[in-house]
Amino acid sequence: MTRVGKRVLRGLSIGLCTWVLLLMVTAFQPRCHGQGTNADRKPTPEELQEKIRAAQLQVKEEIQKLRKAYELKGEEEQKTAPSLWEQQSEILKKIDITYDQQNAQIKESLSLEERIAQLKKPLSDGAVPDDLPPPPYSFLLLEELKEQQLDLQIQGEPIRANLAVARDAFQGAKDKLKQEEQTIRRIKEELEADGKPLTSSPRYLLSELSHRLATEEVILANLFLENQRHKDGIHRLQADLLSQKIALIEAGVEFTPAQLEEQILLVEKDAIKVMKQLEKAKAKQELANTRWLNAKKDLANQRFSPDELKKKEQEVETLKAWNDAYDLRVVTLGQQDKYLDDLKKIWQYRYDLFHGRPSVDLPGWKKEAEQTLQQLERAKQLAIIRGADYSNEIASLEKKLESARAESKSTSYLEEKLKAFTIREKEIKKSIENIQKIQREFRKLLHAIKVQEKERRIRETLSTIWIIARHVWQYEITSVEDHPITVGKIINALVLLLAGFLLANFLTVRMGNLLIQRFSINVSAAFAFQQVAYYLLLILVAIFVLNLVRIPLTFFTLIGGALAIGVGFGSQNIVNNFLSGLILMMERPIKIGDIVEVEGVQGTVEWVGARSTRIKTFGNLRLVVPNSILLQNKVINWSLTDDIVRREIVVGVIYGSPVRTVERLLKQAAEEHNLVEHYPQPLVIFGDFGDNALIFTLIIWISLNRTGRAQTNIRLVESDIRFRIDELFRENQLVIAFPQRDVHLDTLKPLEVRIKRE
Repeated sequence: MTRVGKRVLRGLSIGLCTWVLLLMVTAFQPRCHGQGTNADRKPTPEELQEKIRAAQLQVKEEIQKLRKAYELKGEEEQKTAPSLWEQQSEILKKIDITYDQQNAQIKESLSLEERIAQLKKPLSDGAVPDDLPPPPYSFLLLEELKEQQLDLQIQGEPIRANLAVARDAFQGAKDKLKQEEQTIRRIKEELEADGKPLTSSPRYLLSELSHRLATEEVILANLFLENQRHKDGIHRLQADLLSQKIALIEAGVEFTPAQLEEQILLVEKDAIKVMKQLEKAKAKQELANTRWLNAKKDLANQRFSPDELKKKEQEVETLKAWNDAYDLRVVTLGQQDKYLDDLKKIWQYRYDLFHGRPSVDLPGWKKEAEQTLQQLERAKQLAIIRGADYSNEIASLEKKLESARAESKSTSYLEEKLKAFTIREKEIKKSIENIQKIQREFRKLLHAIKVQEKERRIRETLSTIWIIARHVWQYEITSVEDHPITVGKIINALVLLLAGFLLANFLTVRMGNLLIQRFSINVSAAFAFQQVAYYLLLILVAIFVLNLVRIPLTFFTLIGGALAIGVGFGSQNIVNNFLSGLILMMERPIKIGDIVEVEGVQGTVEWVGARSTRIKTFGNLRLVVPNSILLQNKVINWSLTDDIVRREIVVGVIYGSPVRTVERLLKQAAEEHNLVEHYPQPLVIFGDFGDNALIFTLIIWISLNRTGRAQTNIRLVESDIRFRIDELFRENQLVIAFPQRDVHLDTLKPLEVRIKRE
């Protein structure tokens, strides 16, 4: 086998062994996840700093060892080794610098975390911040906080950008570490395949140091990312705290005439300063213009030598630059004066908006603010373009000035021109700043206008709804005897009727409970009184409500005919049942708790209403019976006058049984049961000579109150008596008869018998 083949075979075997080891590590790794170790604990900043100091000492020792090892080598080895030594030393120095940067990030992290704790405390307390004065709060204070909020929003953009950069840097550091790990594994595999020691390979040594550097860079990038997150968190906490302050102040802010006057006085003071500056600038402008015109006139009227002509032209050009600079200053100051006038008007507008004065013209002010903002934006863009031109001109003049100085030429012309253009650049910057300031004020005014517009739209919508509702409320449906019947009266009547219905129900229920508890009246009687009182109260409430809302009773004569026809035809059953209900309540042939039988259905009366009666059957079903049926049809009431009911138990014994003994045993079975009444006494009747038995009937009386007014309990009593009868008959050798039949065979002819096989 060739050397290349052996190397390939060795590489394959090493790769296979590595793959098997990885599988084993992966298989055993989940078992270790559940074990809590101290290594899982996040180290404190002090511990990290201590580790960094120890690592830095180790790096410095490694650098000294490398230097000593290099110095101990011979001259020829030193000639060949400096490249490796320098590379190793350079990487170790980078690692040392990385440790310093990590230490700096840890210190910064401590201060950031302390700042976060300070900001979280007032947010968690929810109390009024200490730096706020007592209420009522000044509108100017609110404006100051809103300015801070706007500045904070502007500061948030670079913070978020830095956070994104930190994330990318951390990901890049991890990718670099991954590449270094791949590189060191590849070098290690190649050296093992060749059978060379790792420490003798410069590539492996440099790769190992690069891997250490990449590892520390990942830690540094992670620390930097965490600090950027802390900064972003601090910015958000500051924004939340400022928003909390603004919300607190807005709830108790006031804008007094004194505050408005104070602001206008400040603006007027600034305007006076600007006017003074403008007067000085105009004087300088006139002087510069005069000098430029005179120099220009001299250049046109006099003859000069070529050198003097060139100097004169340069002088005219310089004076022209100064004249333009002072012209620009005059224009800038004039704009600033105009902006100050606009600022006074803005403050007056905002004061009127705050107090909702009648002079507020929201559409006109909004249009004016939008148009002014558009004009200011165009002016700002134009100023930015002019500022860029001046910057380019200044850069060109600086290059010419350097060239002239290098050639030892006269530079006074270029220096004066550079000063003039520098002043023009400064004036443009001032102009842009002034535009931005007045833009901000107009945006505030526009925001206040939009808020007022929204509130006004809501008020107008509510006002429109109120007008429509009032019109509908007062809409006259009809009139009776010069009394208008409006929608509002009908709604009032319905609401009052509903309240009266609830009140009548509450009072009658209380009255029923009082009759039962205080006066010991029967439940069914109390319920009857309760229902009658309920309907009487409803009638009184209806009359009272109609009188209260001024709807005359004669109004119902208009619909009386229709009601009469409806009652006569479509509503006769309802009226019939209602009147039947009143009769049932008055006469009380059926009461709550009575056991009745209606059309073959037996049950207990649960409720007697105005239209129907509800009966609970012995099968635990509810039967709703119209009241007219209870009056018109036959109804069996088991407990109308008393609660004693008669029950019969029929027994048949065989012929030849001692009938007197049977009579005695039947009475004994009845008398032994504690729920059978002793008066009337149980009675045994010899009823008939039946086909198969002697028929006896045991008659007993049972109290419904004692059995709980349930058919099941009554049947249980009968069942107990039958059980006892069976026991007594067995003890006395009496046989209960069963059906018998006599079979007669015709024996005049021989009987034919057959056997059939299946």
